[in-house]
Amino acid sequence: MTLILSVSGPDGDNGRDGRSAAFSGGGKNGRNGENATNPTAGTDGGEIDLTLVERDDVNGALAEISGYFQRPGYQVDNFEQTYICATDDLFILEARGGNGGNGGNGGNGGDGSPGKDGKNATS
Repeated sequence: MTLILSVSGPDGDNGRDGRSAAFSGGGKNGRNGENATNPTAGTDGGEIDLTLVERDDVNGALAEISGYFQRPGYQVDNFEQTYICATDDLFILEARGGNGGNGGNGGNGGDGSPGKDGKNATS
């Protein structure tokens, strides 16, 4: 049996890509592309406060787990369970903050306009 209790925070949102610039006219340099938006930070993990007590029983070892946990943004939940444990039981408690979002890519700069024709040499 595996018990997983996770109060990890959600990941942040990714930044949006910037828009590319339009064509410039009249022998000018291309315009800059738009900046990408910033990503958001991940959310803090919640809290776990449990007590684990082992009790011997005719069926084997008993694990009594009691306390509370709180997921990010939710109210506190009480927890009270008794488990008959085998040798391969696993209790996983996870409380990590969420990853920050990835930054967006900036937009491409616009192409420069064609150059003007040169003048003929004079004699």
